[in-house]
Order: sequence, then C-alpha cells, then structure tokens
Amino acid sequence: MSGKSISVDKTLRRAQKHLKKREYAAARQLFQAVLDKFPGNSTAIAGMSSLPRMVQLSPRDNQGQQQIDSIVELFSRGYVSEALEQALSLVQQFPDMPGPMVLLASIYEGMEQNQSAIQYFKNALELNPADDSTLRRLGNLYFKLGMYEAAIDEYKSALKINPNNYSNYNNLGVAYSNLGNDLEAVASYKRAIEVNPNSAQVYNNLGATLNNLARDEESIAYYRQALALMPDYVDAHCNLGNVLLGLGDVDGSIIHFQEAVKLDKDHLFARSSLYYQLGAVCDWGQLSGISDSLKMFEFGSVVSKIVQPFTMLALIDDGLFHLRVSESYSAVKYRASDKLGPLPDRQDVKRIRIAYFSADFHNHATMYLMAELFELHDRDRFEVHAFSYGLDVKDQMRERLLDSVEYFHDVRLMDNIQVAELSRSLGIDIAIDLKGHTTYGRVGIFSNRAAPIQVNYLGYPGTMGAPYYDYILADSVVIPPEFYRFYSEKVVALPNSYQVNDSTRKISDKFISRADCKLPENAFVFCCFNDNRKITPEVFDVWMRLLRNVDNSVLWLFKSNNLAEDNLRKEALSRSVDPGRLIFAERMPHAEHLARHRCADLFLDTFNFNAHTTASDALWAGLPIITRLGESFASRVCASLLNAVGLSDLIAQSVEEYERLALGLAMRPDDCAALRGRLQANVKLTALYDAVTFARDIETSYEKMLELYKKGLPPESFNIT
Repeated sequence: MSGKSISVDKTLRRAQKHLKKREYAAARQLFQAVLDKFPGNSTAIAGMSSLPRMVQLSPRDNQGQQQIDSIVELFSRGYVSEALEQALSLVQQFPDMPGPMVLLASIYEGMEQNQSAIQYFKNALELNPADDSTLRRLGNLYFKLGMYEAAIDEYKSALKINPNNYSNYNNLGVAYSNLGNDLEAVASYKRAIEVNPNSAQVYNNLGATLNNLARDEESIAYYRQALALMPDYVDAHCNLGNVLLGLGDVDGSIIHFQEAVKLDKDHLFARSSLYYQLGAVCDWGQLSGISDSLKMFEFGSVVSKIVQPFTMLALIDDGLFHLRVSESYSAVKYRASDKLGPLPDRQDVKRIRIAYFSADFHNHATMYLMAELFELHDRDRFEVHAFSYGLDVKDQMRERLLDSVEYFHDVRLMDNIQVAELSRSLGIDIAIDLKGHTTYGRVGIFSNRAAPIQVNYLGYPGTMGAPYYDYILADSVVIPPEFYRFYSEKVVALPNSYQVNDSTRKISDKFISRADCKLPENAFVFCCFNDNRKITPEVFDVWMRLLRNVDNSVLWLFKSNNLAEDNLRKEALSRSVDPGRLIFAERMPHAEHLARHRCADLFLDTFNFNAHTTASDALWAGLPIITRLGESFASRVCASLLNAVGLSDLIAQSVEEYERLALGLAMRPDDCAALRGRLQANVKLTALYDAVTFARDIETSYEKMLELYKKGLPPESFNIT
C-alpha cells in the first residue's frame, strides 16, 4: 500500500473517531480533506452524509458567524429546540443576511419539517440569488423528497452561476436518472467529467446509467476508470461485477464481488451477489448458513442494503423473504414517478391494445414459450404490440415475431421515460413486462406508468414488490390463495398452468445416440439440464445417494461453465461417488437439444429454483420429471407443469418423498418406461401444450383487468375458469 493510501486511511479513521464523539465540525474537515484529493471516496461520502445536514457545508462568513457556530454545536449535540429558538432569534437579528436563513432552513430540514426548510432556503436565495451553494442544497432537499424536476431546476440554476461545478452536473445526472431520463443523465455525467476528470463517483454513475441502457461495453470502461481512480470504491466493484455477470464472465464477476466484500463486509448487495456467483460455479464452501445470515439483515433504503431479487431465488425458498427483497430493491432502484402526469382517458376501446415488453425477442427461452401465443391472439378483440429493448438480432424467432404482431417497436436507443411516453401516446391499455427483475430488465419503464394496467408475467418468477405492477399472472399451484400475501401484485389465476407453451416447437428428426452424448449405452440415466446455479448442496446430496444406490447409473447435467463442472466433480468425490459418473452436456441447437432428451430415463428437478422452460422442454420431448413442491413461485413452477400435463403423482411434498420416487422408478425400469408412454399420450390430450385454449384464457384475463379499470375499481385478484 502506498504512503498516500495510508494517509487517507488514517485521516478517515480520525474522522470516524470525531464522528462517534459528535465532534461534527472536526469530522467534517477531515472528510472534506479526503474528498478534496479523492472526490469519489465512498467512505468519505458516507461520512459526510451521516453528519447533521446543517454542518455538511461550511457556513459563509457573515456578521452572525460566531452565533451560527454556537447554534450548529447545540443542534449537533441534540439540543434541537434550543438551536431552533436561537436560529429564529438570529434571523430576526439579521433579517437581511442569507447565512442565518440557510442555518434555520438546515435546522428545519434536520427536524424533517421540510416545507419550512424549503421556504427559508428560498428566503435566503431572495437575499442572495447568486449563491450556488444554497441552490444546490435546496436541490438536494427536493431530491431527497423525490421532487426530481424541482431538484433539476435548482441544479441548473446553480450551474448558470458556476458552470464549472462538477458536483452539480453529477447531481443533475442522478436526478435525471431517477426520472428515467437516462440519455439526459449521460449528457450531465459527461459534462461533469469534462469539468473534473478525476471523480470516481461520476464515472461510476455514468457506467450505471449506460448499463441501464444495455450499453454494456461502454459501462465497463467507465467502471474501470472509476476503479483506476479509487481502487477501494465498493459500489464500482459491485456494478462492474454485476455487468460482467450479465455478460457471462463468471470469473471476472466473482473477483469484483469478492473485492467489494473484502472492503465492506456489511455491504448486503455485494455479499448476496457474491453468493449468487459462487452458486453459479457450485463453490459451496462459503454458502453454509446463507439463508439464516441473509434473513438477519434488515433491508434499507440505500444500495448497500438491498439485494438483486433474482440472485436470491436459487438460494432461499421463502415467499416472505422474496417479497421483502423485491420491495426494498424496487423502492431504491425504481421509485414510482409521476413525471408523465395522469394517464390519458381512453374509454372508447374497440380493440384492447396490449403490449409485451422484453429484451428477448430472438432465439431465447422466452420466445420458445411465447411464439405461438403472439400468432393466436384474436385480432378482432386485441391490437398486439411488441416493445423490444434488446439486441437487434435477425434470427428465426425474431422473424416469427415480426410476422405475428401488428406493431413492433425497437426502443433500444430510448430511455425509460421515452419508452413510457411512446406507450402512452399509442394508447396501450395493458403493458406486460416479460423481464421483471432479470438481466436487462427495464423496470423503469413501468415505474413511469407506461399503461393504465401493468402486468408481471413469465420472465421473473416472483413478485416485483412495486406498487405500479397491478397484476401477476399465475395459477393455483404456483400461487395458491394462502400465498397471496407474499405478492405486491393482485394474483390472476389461470385455469391450468400459468406457463404459455408453443405446440409447434420442433424436435429434430436427427438420430442422436447415447454414444453421441458420451453416455454409457446400458446405464440408467438421471438427467438435469437446469443451469448449474440452481443446484444446491441439499439436492446434490440426494442425487449422489441415488447414484450410490442405483448400480450402473449416471447423472447427465448441463454444462454451464468449466468451474462448475470441476467443482461438481469434486463434490461427487467427497460424497464417495466416482466423478466420471457425472456427464456434462454441451450447448446445441434447440431442436437437437430437444431430441437428445430421448437418451435420458428420468429428469431430476432442483429444489429452490425449479426447471421452468427446461421442464416444459423435457416434458414436450417425452422425458418424465420428478419435482419437490416448495414455497416460493420459482420452487413451484415444475409442479404447475406436471399438474397441467396430468402427472401430479410425480410432485413430491418433501425431500424424502422426492428421493423415494426417483429411487423407485430407477429400480423398476418397466415402470419408468410405462411412465414415459403415459407422458407422451398426455402431451396430446392435456392442457399444458394447448396453445389455443391458453390464448383464450389469457385474453379473458386481460378483458377482466380492463373491465375493472373502466369501472373505476382497483385491481383485484381473480380466477379464470
């Protein structure tokens, strides 16, 4: 460590000691000294934020300076009423001086009497309109209150007075970003960098905004610049780890989350993201007791105290926990905005205008499920739109989508608020979010209220935890009535499975042998093609016992990454199973992937996060699945599919029953073969792959939603029968 770094560390430690003793003036000076050299230092920023608002900035020299210092000291030590009384007296004593007005405003702000604080900041500005510091403080107060447009006005006014204040450009960018105006935010951050190219915080903020716009390579460059300026910047490590995660760079992601946790062990977002990535490579050594340790946290209103909801689905099966995670995440990252004002009235609905929003309108699991639904929507009753903010990919599934929807909107280059404005201008009645809290999701579109009715469907298997999502599409298995309390949305229960399926899905005619798949010819083949991150020690223990108890059996797994393969082989060996009995399947074209299911005997589902599209693929290909019914949405999907395909007897209620079912079928190959025949017959006769019926059911749900809305009634849970 360099001498400069040691000096900064010592300065911060001294500041923290003053802070604990409530010696706020001394603490402020030391934090400011660090920020003067390293403008983005997260520890100093956090320290300044923890000071009473009135002492975060030095008061201006004026005739009442000594009295101001005395009042600041009183307030800092908790003598609030005395400080207020003296501040009011000081304002009367110096009615033409802005300093006492700012002091009084600060005291009112500290007391959370915000309207009084706003008024006295304005009074001070009437006396000194050219005080960019007071303009900034008023802007910060508006920002804290969620009044982002008002904050923007104040920051702009401050910049007219002092156009070289990079901090105000940064604040302006953050305010724009909170409004969903990401393009304006990018411009503000870039202007801040022109003024001051040495602020790690601005580079980090710019990277995060570009990441929101799915401009990943650009965001990575800015995160790396932030870390070059400040290697101990925890948020930049987290953000870089997160974007690398989305790009599939598991090793790089783990490195940055590990560094973030090393720097701040209490940073919940960093810890939970690290757990998620360790799960992706099946490195379970650090995951023991994770459920209890995470549940101990009280989620907060700052980024360090939130968790990315998707990362928790495979780690913890608890509906209430997932609700709390989503609520805190949405409240911090995607606050509801009234920037666009009230929705326009459209009572003359002849055809219901529905819009599906996704980044995955290409060869992707979402399209493999949804493609036929787009084709089957009743055009006499529905006008169908697709809003695409993902890559502009010209492939088979994209072409199929373009042929099946009436209107396709490529909104990649628009920010969230622009997309919401477009949706409103088109008179969309119902907006369906097919991404939710997943990679490349654009929740900010929905926080700006893109349509009168907004629906969470398919992409994120859980609650969004946000008041602007009115409904979640489900069924009585994934969300039974007793679990409705774990969802912020109203629940619409479709009559069969909530999961749409494409009955035209092609299975390759190509003959794929066990030898082609590196499987032994005469073995009993247990199979699980779920992503490796869904595998937990609990389910792996069961699988290894099955291999030990079933002679000449193997476990056929999907190869997510090399590290996971190596770690799973080590875990097998530690459980007295020959690692060679684990065989890993490489990626292949989807139709051929479906065909190779014929080489397996029985699909073993994972627990906390089931097979979803993977399960419908296996059943469509004729491969039976055994699942265990959990408590959260993600852990009940496979049971929903099995119920809809007439195989509810393969749904276990416990780990022990799951293991007994699997062992029994493996020991009785004739029963397993008969089960396969039953499945193949049911696929043609039952509801799971009846796309026409599904289309009518989901359309009925849309009509019911709009009927309630037009009557002026709030959303309510209901069943489609």
